[in-house]
Amino acid sequence: MAKPLDDDLRKRMVETMREVGCCRAVARQYRVAPSTVSRLMKRVDQTGSRAPGKMGGHRKRILEAHRDWIEGRIKARPETAAKELQQDLLAERGVQVSESTVRRFVRSLDFTFKKKRWSRRSATART
Repeated sequence: MAKPLDDDLRKRMVETMREVGCCRAVARQYRVAPSTVSRLMKRVDQTGSRAPGKMGGHRKRILEAHRDWIEGRIKARPETAAKELQQDLLAERGVQVSESTVRRFVRSLDFTFKKKRWSRRSATART
């Protein structure tokens, strides 16, 4: 993953941009992409800071709040398809997610979709 530009370089780019006024000229001078300069200036204009924004991190799972409901639904109706579960989430819980999100979340619960039923993953299954 790329790392943020050095604060000294950011400071010089902002000063040069205020003097020159052209993103492409500043980008050429400091050997960065013009989009880097324009994003930096946008950040300075909006926040007043040239410090880099947050990078990376872990995103909380959307369906984590509905874990008990999903597990109960799978145990009650093991033959439920991921598409059905997705539609039930929208109809009953008001949660709109993609089918792949449902599949990934169900897989994280140690259930897998196998032909006509949901079942727990075996201990020897590849992850």
